[in-house]
Amino acid sequence: MSFTISYENCEYRGEGNAGLVIRLKKEEKVLRLTKQDNACKITRSKEVQFKELESKVEVIKNVMKFLLG
Repeated sequence: MSFTISYENCEYRGEGNAGLVIRLKKEEKVLRLTKQDNACKITRSKEVQFKELESKVEVIKNVMKFLLG
């Protein structure tokens, strides 16, 4: 299953202490994006941590900055 994550396809729905909620218009799905991963307390390799960080940065650069201004 794949989703198109772009500014045009997303709608900001709300925010709480732990996450943001985004609606994917075309797919009629809702995404809950966590602000902080509680699992970060578990030691993971630097490579895994780096890939997770890269993924979060891409979402912020390509979607969130347009939705939140």
